[in-house]
Formats: sequence, structure tokens, C-alpha cells
Amino acid sequence: MNIDRFRVVVIGRILLLIASIFLFVYLLMNSTLLMLTILLGVMIIYQTYGLIRLVEKTNRELQRFFQSIQYDDFTQSFTGKSFGKSFDNLRKSFSQITQRFLKLRSEKEEQFRYLQTVIKHIGVGLISYKSNGDVELFNNAAQRLLNTRKIKNIKSLDKFSETMVNTLRQLKAGENVLLKIESNENILFISIRATQFILKGELYTLASLQDIQPEIEREHMAKELEIAWNVQKSLLPANNPDIPGFDIAGMCKPAEEVGGDYYDFIPLGKHKIGMIVGDVSGKGISASFYMTLTKGFIQSHLNEHTSPKEVLIKVNELMANTIDRRSFVTMFIAILDWKSRKIVCARAGHNPAVYYSTKTRECALVKPEGIALGWRDTETFSKNIREYQLQLDDNDWFIMYTDGFIETRDAENREFGENGLIRVLKENAGENAPHMVGIIFDRVMNFSHSSAQEDDMTIIGIKALPFTNTL
Repeated sequence: MNIDRFRVVVIGRILLLIASIFLFVYLLMNSTLLMLTILLGVMIIYQTYGLIRLVEKTNRELQRFFQSIQYDDFTQSFTGKSFGKSFDNLRKSFSQITQRFLKLRSEKEEQFRYLQTVIKHIGVGLISYKSNGDVELFNNAAQRLLNTRKIKNIKSLDKFSETMVNTLRQLKAGENVLLKIESNENILFISIRATQFILKGELYTLASLQDIQPEIEREHMAKELEIAWNVQKSLLPANNPDIPGFDIAGMCKPAEEVGGDYYDFIPLGKHKIGMIVGDVSGKGISASFYMTLTKGFIQSHLNEHTSPKEVLIKVNELMANTIDRRSFVTMFIAILDWKSRKIVCARAGHNPAVYYSTKTRECALVKPEGIALGWRDTETFSKNIREYQLQLDDNDWFIMYTDGFIETRDAENREFGENGLIRVLKENAGENAPHMVGIIFDRVMNFSHSSAQEDDMTIIGIKALPFTNTL
């Protein structure tokens, strides 16, 4: 049987003390051996002291353990002379608990350092300060925003802005304040949000500072783009033309809020209509500007008695002196005589049109010679532009488009291409013009497997109706 040594020692000492007391009393009452009696009394006192010391050993271990917790001193070791299994288990428990506390403190310090690093490098400015203005936290983002190094009190921000200091002093929990600050010829719009907390009996305010100037500029830009898009939409045809014997539809889908693609329908005399598709290099506002300019040039020079070639030559002369050297405009002009059902067209560096013949059920690319508008050598431009004429029969198609359709790529980087456009046209030749235009656009977007349109997309579809439907 395993008997605890501490218990045996305590019981043994108690029994020895009891026996010593009985012997002391017996000798004191029945013996004349005074010295032996005194020696026995001393032994009793010593045994009593040893027993008390043994018992108090536990209290001292407990006191040392609690003091290590009180003062966060977990370097204490609980070892020493063994008084049995009970003491060993107690010391072992104390050691395990202090090691656990030591580990927890280490983890807490690591988390604190991690949090400090995050706060230091976070993109939002943070200032934490006491009610008297003493600053406890002033991270890098706040220093950059306020153009100030570390500070001890928010009063030091007077050099940056007195309004900022007064605002920080008056901030209450949950408040959100927007400040406009003029500093070094710059205007800052700073959003300040506050929260408050109590730490060790002291009230702290934590203020987050964020420069919302970029958001304001983006909002302003968005409004400008909205206005630009409304202007651009006003320049595009409001309705598809109603031409006897023909079904015609157009569509323009810019890749951004505004774009550089352009299409138009311009009535010319009693039985002619001019149809234009253009593409300005680039996207966005600058491309939209050149598109607007091009529309004005076209409308001022296209009339019943001009040819597409003459119009492009005139427009190039104007564009050569106006457009930026790094920009250019491609264009396809087709003049439809709906009475004779003939199309005369010219191309300035633009994508070829697609002609579909119902009789042969085949497609052909219509690509008369020509270079892009904006060419500085106007004489060379004039010499290198040609016209093309074709006769449309019943249910024939003539498609004009910009490169946003054919240059769209799929996940394997393959282009939709002119062959893809031709395939869709053949498969849907029986549709009307609005449906055909919509089908082509949907097929191109499905081909790219993406909801994001990469380039402006503009298209005009012309279908010759059976002659019996003409007026």
C-alpha cells in the first residue's frame, strides 16, 4: 500500500508530541528528575514548533503562488525539500498554472504587437487621446494625412488646423464630422468618426480620420460622365428610320460611361438616307469629344448631291487640323437610295461591312479602299479612297459595325471575328433588323463569358424587305 509520506510524518509527529506530553506530565508529577523533565519540555516545544512549521509550509507556498499572480511574476519555481506526495502534487500544480499564465501572457503580448503593427500600417488615420488631450495613439496614416510627426497632445495640431483641434476636443461618442481644411494651398475634406471608452478609470476618445477628397472627386466625375453620356445619347438617333421597303436598326453600347463610337441616320432628299458608323481611337471623354466633333463635320458636308467619298475627303481636311496627332477616326459611310435599292459606300480605315445575299445564302465583305480620318497628308488621303456600289435584293442584309464586336475574345484568347459575325447573320437571316442587332450583341457577350464589355460596340443592320412591301 502506497501511504502518503506527508500524512505519515504529520501523524507520527502528533503521536510523538502526545507521548512526550504524557511523559512530561508523568515526570512532572511523580519524579524528582528535574533536568530530564526540563529537557523533555524543551523537546515538546521543539516538536510543536516543527509541526507548526510543517503546516505553515503549505501556506507559504500558497502565498508565494498568489503573489506571483498579483505581481505578474511567473518566473517563480516551486521546488524544494519534499514532504510527501501531497506537497509534490501541490508544487506541480503551482508550476503548471504559472507556466500556463506565462504562455498566456506571451500570446497576449504577441497579439498586442500584431495589433500595434496593424494599427500602425492601416490606411485609416487613428488618434486616441485622453480627456486632457494627451495622445496615446497616432498611427502612420494620421501622420501622413495631417502632415505631422508623433505628438504628445492634440494641441500640437494647432499648426495644422485650429479647427481640427477644437473638433477633436468636442467630439462625442458616435459623432461623425466632416471638415474642410485649407492647408498649404490644398483643400482637404476629412471625415472624422469618434468612439469613447474607459481604460483604467480614464476616459479615452478614439477618432478615425479619412480623407474623402478622392470620393468627392469620383462623385463629381461620375456626375460629369452622366452629363456627358446624356449629351452623347442626344447626339445618337432617337429612333430607327422608317424607310419604305427597308427594315433598319442601330445600336451603340459604350464600354465606359461615355465612348468614341458613333452612328447616325441622315435623311438626304426624297429617297435617300445616309448611314454612318464611326470609331474614335481610345475610350472615355476624349474619344466622346472627337466623336461629337466628327458628327458635326459629317452633318455639315453630307447632302443629297454629295458622294461618301467626297464627304470623307472634306471631313479629313477638317480633322487633320483639329484632331490630336495620336488620335484618329475610322468611318464607314453608306448612302441608300431606297427607290433604286442601291447602296453607295466608302470606308476610311474602318472594318468592312458584311453583305448577305438571300439568293446565294452567302456573305461577302464590303471593303472599299481608304485610310483613317485625321491623316495629315490630305492629298494622299484623297488618292487612296474608293467607293463601292451594290444592289440589294429582297431579304438581303447589309451590316455595318465597329471593331468592338469582332475583336471580343473568349477565355482561350480567340477572337469572335468576322467569321463569327457572318455565322450569326446566316443563322438568323429571317429575323427583323432590331432582333438581328440584339442577337449579334448577345452572341458576342456570351462568347466572351464576361459581363464586362471591353470596347465600345456599335452596329447598324439594314434588311431589304420584299418589293411588294414597299410604298
